[in-house]
Amino acid sequence: MDTLLIFEAGMRSPEGHYSKFIESPYRKKVEDYLETMKKCKPDDFVLVLYEKMYHCVSTTPHIIRTK
Repeated sequence: MDTLLIFEAGMRSPEGHYSKFIESPYRKKVEDYLETMKKCKPDDFVLVLYEKMYHCVSTTPHIIRTK
């Protein structure tokens, strides 16, 4: 597998602060959670759904040294 798709949902406040509350590789699971959150979120907050795609760039292990 060289591509990974993750769905994330959260809530953004009127001031612009974002709070994540669920993350899953299954879009349906996240969308179902959003439906529940629609009923209990404050009116001035916005629900957000992100679709994140990750690609494998290298499978070669790298040693990172810190001083």
